[in-house]
Amino acid sequence: MIRVEHLVKAYPGQAAGDAARVLPPALSDVSLSVARGEFLAVVGRSGSGKTTLLNILGGLDREWTGRVEVNGQDLARLHDRDLSMLRNKTIGFVFQAFHLLPHLTVIENVTLPAWFGNQDRDRAEAEGRAMQALDRVGLANRATDRPTRLSAGERQRVAVARALLNRPMLLLCDEPTGNLDAATGAAVLDIFLELNRRDNTTLVIATHESRVSEAASRQIVLETGRIVEA
Repeated sequence: MIRVEHLVKAYPGQAAGDAARVLPPALSDVSLSVARGEFLAVVGRSGSGKTTLLNILGGLDREWTGRVEVNGQDLARLHDRDLSMLRNKTIGFVFQAFHLLPHLTVIENVTLPAWFGNQDRDRAEAEGRAMQALDRVGLANRATDRPTRLSAGERQRVAVARALLNRPMLLLCDEPTGNLDAATGAAVLDIFLELNRRDNTTLVIATHESRVSEAASRQIVLETGRIVEA
């Protein structure tokens, strides 16, 4: 599902220049493979490069060197439109901060991915899939509420439902339980585990929580942009 070879990501000021500004690259010579249906946990302290790696795998960051393939496609060779279609059809994203639009209802937030790329003109069909996704995360009864009326755990479950709308083969999750209490985080983790086991969804979850990394089938440890344990 994923193949990364000799990936390097440096930000301005992280290359040769003023010695006072020279910093190690955000990612340095990272190579890894993730099989279809695998659950990989990316572990490391804040600043280790976890989010940067997920942003590159999801095609959100294009300024890097090396080779990155997702579902057999070389991301560096994709034009912006093709990359957008790959993100929309193949990849689901779940972020720590939820990123729900407060002026939209829950179901309107979940259906948002259906309108990117104009592949879905049938609103009823999209809303039907959204209700299925909300039912899967146990929130079908909150479809007409706005996110401001939901708890943090419920908002994260809405974010998961939104990520599932287009039935992605790959879910990229950045600290998805980081803002949740232990019980709520465990419930969200159970949803991910069901997706992985029942649907063979490939999971890559960046986390610093042992409960998440211990549930994964494999983990890698990042430290200052390098894989130090795999």
